[in-house]
Amino acid sequence: MALTIDYVSDWQSRLRARIYWQFKGKPKIQAWVDMVARQFADLEDAYQSLLTLPSIDDSAGAQLDLLGRLVGQLRGGVADVIYRQYLRAAVVAKKSGGRAEDIYKVFAALFSTARLRLTNSPVKQFKLTIDAVALTWSDVTVAMTFMRRAKEAGAGAVVEWAPAVDNLMRWDVDGAGWDTYPMSGADRA
Repeated sequence: MALTIDYVSDWQSRLRARIYWQFKGKPKIQAWVDMVARQFADLEDAYQSLLTLPSIDDSAGAQLDLLGRLVGQLRGGVADVIYRQYLRAAVVAKKSGGRAEDIYKVFAALFSTARLRLTNSPVKQFKLTIDAVALTWSDVTVAMTFMRRAKEAGAGAVVEWAPAVDNLMRWDVDGAGWDTYPMSGADRA
């Protein structure tokens, strides 16, 4: 739902019409009203421009890239759907105070379908477990980048993820050649 406001094109006339009759025609009052009218017009123009800014949900392609540059999150070759999640997480990370609860919000924006568990430790450490979503190595890399960007300096953080099938390769011991295998893991930030 888009928010709209009626645009007032002539604040000077509008404010002059609201001056009490005993002050009409007074030069100091007229000058003050004119000054306030210019400020109101500037504020309204600024607000109207904010209403026309693109949003993450309504943007695509180059518009998303522009929003990404504004929040410091480059696309990295991903599709618009995934990039929107990265941008939402980047916005939350920018607002983060670095606490474990803030990190939880970043990962909730990043992996919207995942089940997240946060385990705090008494010595400025926490563990975030990601379940119910298949993570690839690129997902893990992105997650750890967000973790390092958003966590508080000096805090210990461990990210654990559930098993997933990835294009991680290893030498097949039963046959000849390379094979892939399911993986799970943990990483420190």
